[in-house]
Amino acid sequence: DVLPFSKNGSVLVACSGADNLGLLMGGWSLAWQGTSSSDADGARGSTVLRGLQRQSGCQSCIHHSPTGEAAAGEHVSVAVAVVTEAPYAEGFGDAERSPVPLSEADAACIARLHERDPALPIVLVTVSGRAMDVAKYVNGASGVAAVVASWLPGSEGGDGIAEVLY
Repeated sequence: DVLPFSKNGSVLVACSGADNLGLLMGGWSLAWQGTSSSDADGARGSTVLRGLQRQSGCQSCIHHSPTGEAAAGEHVSVAVAVVTEAPYAEGFGDAERSPVPLSEADAACIARLHERDPALPIVLVTVSGRAMDVAKYVNGASGVAAVVASWLPGSEGGDGIAEVLY
């Protein structure tokens, strides 16, 4: 029932990958190990936040919170939690476990979104080069209503993710 989004609703875009082009691109892109820089060292492209603003046609309807905290008086109809893993290449990306767990910051972001309004539907968008462990979020108790695995969508990934959501 949550997808596709209504163009009449307001959306909160949150967590580590919401407005971060470097995380959408992964390793071997802007640098050997990639970059987690939010401006991706001046690279041009579309973050999830920018893509949703364009796709919705209403920039004031799209709100942003890197941590999932609510602004005073802010009301939204759906939240998008964009969770990521750090960029990597070669052996530096060897994971201790598979699937890869969410970072503490992203797990806390999802918890804040749910605490702000337990009835708020959350769409979890994963950005990674391999499977992420989101099993505990898909049981309904966390507020997650849908999961979209975007993998590493690249420099224009924000527009593509927004098209899927709308």
